[in-house]
Amino acid sequence: MAFKYILIPEDIREKIFNFAEIEYNGALNVPAYAINWIYGLYDDETGLFFSFVDCPDSAKSKYFLLTETGACYFFVVKRYKFDIIEIPDEIKHYSEVIESALKTYGGEKEINNFLQGFSDEENRAFLEIKERMRDRTKPSLDINCFEDAKRLLLEVEYLDYKIYDRYNQETLDKFHRYMPEDVLHFLIGEKYREMVRGILSYGDNVSEEERDTIIMAYRDAAFICARGLDDLSVDLVLQAIKKGKKWGIEAGGFMFFMEFYLKHSLKRFKDKIMELKPILDYLNEHMVNAFLGGLEMYRSELNRLIYGKNDGFEYVFSTDEIRDRIFNFLEEQGLLFNPSINWTTGLLDENEGIFMTQIYRNPPCREVYEDFYKYIVLKDGELPFLIYGDVDRRVGEWFYFIPPKYEYLSDKLKEGIMLCQYDKQFRMNLSDEDSEKNKAINRQMKQRIEAYRESRNI
Repeated sequence: MAFKYILIPEDIREKIFNFAEIEYNGALNVPAYAINWIYGLYDDETGLFFSFVDCPDSAKSKYFLLTETGACYFFVVKRYKFDIIEIPDEIKHYSEVIESALKTYGGEKEINNFLQGFSDEENRAFLEIKERMRDRTKPSLDINCFEDAKRLLLEVEYLDYKIYDRYNQETLDKFHRYMPEDVLHFLIGEKYREMVRGILSYGDNVSEEERDTIIMAYRDAAFICARGLDDLSVDLVLQAIKKGKKWGIEAGGFMFFMEFYLKHSLKRFKDKIMELKPILDYLNEHMVNAFLGGLEMYRSELNRLIYGKNDGFEYVFSTDEIRDRIFNFLEEQGLLFNPSINWTTGLLDENEGIFMTQIYRNPPCREVYEDFYKYIVLKDGELPFLIYGDVDRRVGEWFYFIPPKYEYLSDKLKEGIMLCQYDKQFRMNLSDEDSEKNKAINRQMKQRIEAYRESRNI
């Protein structure tokens, strides 16, 4: 047998949909939209076809099988090993064929080789198919007035994105028809203020059990804030920040609370930025440390906007010249094939003539308690060099290695290491135009590295 990847024809897609709908008893919104509706493995001799279905168990992978007779089945294999662990009796005689095909073609390299052959236009068409099939798997809810829309908002606990997750596009359209955007933001704002007042209702001294509840309350308020407030409510938010500081809650939900608030404020209330000065002043005076998380990026941005502090590092796109210097240096160091290289963005201190970006992070693992990072530094008039950062997550303590030649830049480089941790926040908040630019740069560098690999027969 000779299996190969093919795009799923429409008739097979319909068979998958009809089978999945019966198999899941109509409850398709959780598992069935995770079916691969675009491609799968096919053997033209036997007519066997199967494609991947997402599975919540990290140790298992689920597949859909279509036999030569048009019958449909699910089977389950060990993830990455492809040994079958669950299979209906009707198709057990295909077990060896299935395992052999998956072990031959099921790796990421083979899948990526297949997918790389499609144009941007074709990939956009694939996304449209996924969205169409996803929408078909979700139920509809009847909404005929504002009260219906408000009840739905209460059902999703003011997290309106859940409407898209739970219901089809028709339901979402009806919700927005009867829930004007300004009214939506007002209702979300009212809920947010109610939640913040709930946090402020606790006394100055709280028990450990209360602390856990309060941390979750900060987190929940942060998620509500992200949906779009109608007002800055600066005085109320500042009280909640001061209260969290007094309780000594400088982690988890409390950090999210501040980060999401500043992120939302910078995005939605650009004409009211100066009103945030009291909050910024408090952060600058009481909460400047190495572990502010993504909040640090927004605090730095506010310092620029409110106080005109344009010195120091800022998040920028790399240039062709910067990418050439990084490429050549990493080639010399044998680090060119590292999957963690950030080719698109980094930190620039124009006054100091320093650009730096993260090029390596050890893979996350529950058994590893230290995060290890490498950064490349480009300094005007100097050759590129590497610096290292190592943080022990158990105690939140950082350790650094900076070449002795550049110890005079230690404070500046340590500042850069901290800020590089939140470069992802910068990329997540790019405009649509800049996001496309970001993707184009990554594609260009991927092609350049592959061309280099082929030229060296690596």
